[in-house]
Amino acid sequence: MRTIGNILFIGMLVMNYVGQLPAEEKSPAILLQEAIYQEETEGNLDKAMELYGQVLQQAADVERLAARAAYQLGVCHLKKDNPTEAATYFRRVVSDYPKQAAVVKKAQAELDKIAPTVSHNQIIFTDSFEEGGESPIGW
Repeated sequence: MRTIGNILFIGMLVMNYVGQLPAEEKSPAILLQEAIYQEETEGNLDKAMELYGQVLQQAADVERLAARAAYQLGVCHLKKDNPTEAATYFRRVVSDYPKQAAVVKKAQAELDKIAPTVSHNQIIFTDSFEEGGESPIGW
């Protein structure tokens, strides 16, 4: 019985040590899980976005992790009511990680939803033109 207690105690010490490692020493996969937890469970979008950014930096060559982190960054920006930034991350997923079909499909669906609100080619007319007011000088 004492052996089981010792094993449990050592296990708890190891878990405590691993939980206190700085983010730089954690693998991108662990950082991704922590970021998802911060976003979905704790509701701490700022911390989640910080961790997703670290995953993107550390896992640039691991497409599966990088694509998911970029997608989740887009989702966080949507939750923070920033569709322009969200669209940037969703486009990044679609263009940079085409082999990650499931994430690309989700990112494209989000892009399709926010596309009408994010347009870089909008032409803005003033009321004076629509109401027949005077044109600017030289027209």
